[in-house]
Amino acid sequence: MQDVRQGILGTNVDLNALDATIYMSLPAVGFLLGPIFLVPHPVGWPDQGLLTDWQIFLKTLELSPGTIGLAVMSGVLALCYNILQFGIVQSLSATHTAFAGNFNKAATIALALCLQMERLPDGIYGVVMLCAVSGSILAFTSYNIVKIWGVKLYERLSSTSLDLSREVSIVE
Repeated sequence: MQDVRQGILGTNVDLNALDATIYMSLPAVGFLLGPIFLVPHPVGWPDQGLLTDWQIFLKTLELSPGTIGLAVMSGVLALCYNILQFGIVQSLSATHTAFAGNFNKAATIALALCLQMERLPDGIYGVVMLCAVSGSILAFTSYNIVKIWGVKLYERLSSTSLDLSREVSIVE
């Protein structure tokens, strides 16, 4: 859904990738401010009950300030990734970007399985996961093949000019 919004926002409002990404992040921050300060949740720390995200942030800042630096750096990398993705949506299409994202996830899962960094779930769920990963890769590949065939067919038809006036004069 985000890719569709990005495609519409970027093409109708004529914003570049950086502006559109920043403008879309402001409402997200606004929606998350309340839960950050008001919604407590359980944490896996000893002798700690329910904490809000803000309390967790303050505790982390106290115990390990370098971790906050890593979180900020992660945020900067996420911003760069979103700007790159938005640029792709503007130049290609939201559909192509969504398929590419699903393909990347499926390829990452397949790579993790091949390198034995992960293992398949036991039972039927392993088969379901293999089918889902294979289906995602197959869907993206099929989409691109059909798209390439469509472009080649269009080029072939547009380069072939039919002289319909000659056929009409024969009938007369």
